[in-house]
Amino acid sequence: MTFLRKVQAPLLFLAVSVLAFGVQIPWLGFYLDDWVILQAYNMRGIRGLFVYAFDDDRPLVFWTWALSLKLLGSSPAGLQAWTLMFRWLSVVVLWAGWRRLWPQHATQVTLAALLFAVYPLFIQQSSSLAFGFHWICLFLYGLSLVWMIISIETGRRYGLWTVLALLASAVQLL
Repeated sequence: MTFLRKVQAPLLFLAVSVLAFGVQIPWLGFYLDDWVILQAYNMRGIRGLFVYAFDDDRPLVFWTWALSLKLLGSSPAGLQAWTLMFRWLSVVVLWAGWRRLWPQHATQVTLAALLFAVYPLFIQQSSSLAFGFHWICLFLYGLSLVWMIISIETGRRYGLWTVLALLASAVQLL
């Protein structure tokens, strides 16, 4: 596969994702538990997020909130774009894994990834803080699959690829 072909599909996924979800970003705000997460952060910073995550029975998700809020502040548009970026990255890594599993079916794999990019399986895209971590976890899961496939396919640096796959999988599971 040429470099251009490797870049075309992810750019297509990005364009479709932006058209499906990104054009709404200027009009989106905070919804559902986004407000509680923001209050915890604005009142007590990272420590507030940590306490809220443990009190709300999601103890290990606070790092995703802390990372996004530290990088982007509490801008609704920035956090919506952050969540959309991880949605797109999830599509790209799953496509990359599928391409490695079924190299002779490039068209079908690309169409499946396009469908996955816009399919309404996850209808909470607008709740960027409360549910954005789902896309981060899906991205890490997809990355772990790609790295596992690479470790088996290449055989070179099997241990390195396996450790990276296990780390990505462990982070997304926790």
